Amino acid sequence: MSNSSSGDLRCELHSIGAHISDSDTLQLVCHGFHAGYSLLSYLPFIGAAAAALVAWWNVNRTFKANRVIAKKKATMDLILLEQTNDYILQKRTEFLKLKKEGDLVKWADPQRSGDTEASSIATVINKYEMIAIGIKNDSICADIYYDWLGSTLISDWEELCTFIGELRRMSKNYNLYINFEKLALEWRNKKKF
Repeated sequence: MSNSSSGDLRCELHSIGAHISDSDTLQLVCHGFHAGYSLLSYLPFIGAAAAALVAWWNVNRTFKANRVIAKKKATMDLILLEQTNDYILQKRTEFLKLKKEGDLVKWADPQRSGDTEASSIATVINKYEMIAIGIKNDSICADIYYDWLGSTLISDWEELCTFIGELRRMSKNYNLYINFEKLALEWRNKKKF
């Protein structure tokens, strides 16, 4: 490199933030960062990032744990309501009487839809459909509900499936109470009892 070209290069490099030492070695000066900085100078930033990551992880874990606790509490509250609500208990008692008599299908007749018996059956089925939707959408704890009323739900499904089939046929709505059906069949196949 000649002296004149070397001098021109130094001027150009100096104008863009670089300089040439006397030994023609190029050193870039990048917006306040140069070779004199060590990894130690970045420890506060690394520490802050690590602390933020740990805080996020703890918040996320706490949120998930609280969600599980809330779901279990909601399930227990629902079970308690089912066991103490006079209206639900009355409809359940009427349903059990009809179940014992057999032939629930006759109550699927639209002309009987206003009868107390049909209302009792509808209340029980609607409750199970709501439970199944809650379990499907992860709002109700399936394990707790299964442990408490799994065998009852399965037994009721087995008695109600022909009634529901008749309702579906008459209404031409073959998805009627489909969530209750899916849950009952899943739990029947589970046979954890």
